[in-house]
Amino acid sequence: MPNEYYEAAKEYLSYGFNPIPLREKSKKPAISWQVYQDERILPTTIDAWNQEGLWNGVAIICGSISSIVVIDCDSKEIYEKVRSLAPDTWVVESGSGRSWHFYAAADYGIETRRINTPWGHIDIQGQGTYVVAPPSLHEKTSLPYKLNKASSQIAEFREFERVFNFLRPYINSGKRRIRDLVKGPITAGSRNDSAIRYAGYLNHVVGLDPQTILFELKRWNQTVCDPPLSDAEIESVWKSALRYGTKEIGREII
Repeated sequence: MPNEYYEAAKEYLSYGFNPIPLREKSKKPAISWQVYQDERILPTTIDAWNQEGLWNGVAIICGSISSIVVIDCDSKEIYEKVRSLAPDTWVVESGSGRSWHFYAAADYGIETRRINTPWGHIDIQGQGTYVVAPPSLHEKTSLPYKLNKASSQIAEFREFERVFNFLRPYINSGKRRIRDLVKGPITAGSRNDSAIRYAGYLNHVVGLDPQTILFELKRWNQTVCDPPLSDAEIESVWKSALRYGTKEIGREII
């Protein structure tokens, strides 16, 4: 009998996602998954995990490796408010029936964080996180996670601007100031978000030319990031900063 989680993992891999196996009816990974935040999972790895009998559920690693961010709403009330403002995209309903995941496409790192509102909280699942994916079973209800494709394509993160404008009053404004960000140190959990903010600052506030921005980003990365991001990640941040306006890349929003 075909393993539906293994088949789903192969499909997710074809979308460019990094899927990992879960334990049966659990949110816990069946493998050590942290390395796959930066390392691309191969079809042969998917097959090997299947041969080991590890596909008892499936999850997707968020962040730049999968080019997705997930906006996780934990109540019906906050879900309804986000849905009314969000663009058409992929939405997953948890097997609990009390949590909804809006998928957003982003090929640059977005910081993971929680936003508390009077209607419930929202988790922005970005760098360093994963989300349980269909058709996995919920650990308490044994009901499957379900995908609703309101669009054939996942909406771009910048298309959620109306959502983040609504959430703005509830977002903790305690981000590091630019001058503190420039001096560092910047640790692993905040490198991508800090790089995006700094690149946007150099582009939109200082007004440097593109090549100077790239040179300064690389210098900053090697000097204050511990450990430094790869050159490919820095160049991805640089391209995003040049392509989009400050609000469009979510720098001041998330």
